[in-house]
Amino acid sequence: MLEHMQSHSSQIFAEYKMKLALIMREEFNPVFSYINLGLKIEDIETTFFGHDFAEQVTVFKMNKDVEILLKNDEINMP
Repeated sequence: MLEHMQSHSSQIFAEYKMKLALIMREEFNPVFSYINLGLKIEDIETTFFGHDFAEQVTVFKMNKDVEILLKNDEINMP
């Protein structure tokens, strides 16, 4: 399905990725907020690759520097 959407010249594939990003943001923001109060996703970029688009890499851009939060012991892990 993803190969078919990407092979057409319309914006179907881009729209699909945007909808997927919105769903991921809704699902993950509460989790990130629990880890650190106020931590949330600013942007999401998803790339599909591999045979039949079987692999996916998703990068979250956060509103805070997670590495600094970890160094300062400001991350609450369940």
